[in-house]
Amino acid sequence: MEIGESMVTKILIDTGSSVNVIFKDVLIQMEIDLRTSENDVQPLTGFDGDTVIMVGTIMLPVYVGGTMHCINFTIVDKSIVYNVILDMPWLHKMKTVASTYHQCCTVTKYEMVQK
Repeated sequence: MEIGESMVTKILIDTGSSVNVIFKDVLIQMEIDLRTSENDVQPLTGFDGDTVIMVGTIMLPVYVGGTMHCINFTIVDKSIVYNVILDMPWLHKMKTVASTYHQCCTVTKYEMVQK
């Protein structure tokens, strides 16, 4: 997936999450100036009850299936297996369908007509 001007791998789509998370180390590797982020220090609690303090927020363009949307990410200074965690509202905004069987997302290329 292209985020900003970088290709990013190891992305988790968490349908139970309410925030999009990007990790500070990933932003540094992407060579994004962290001074452009908004300082917003708040606790963030995961489903396991573990709480981390977010470093701030940053808006970045995300390109999927020929479309681009600016997405607000919460910045966390913690290392995990993933580089980015995307939430359910992201799926809706990008008009994607998550497949647990195929472990991927499909971008819809058509608009449904409502009667």
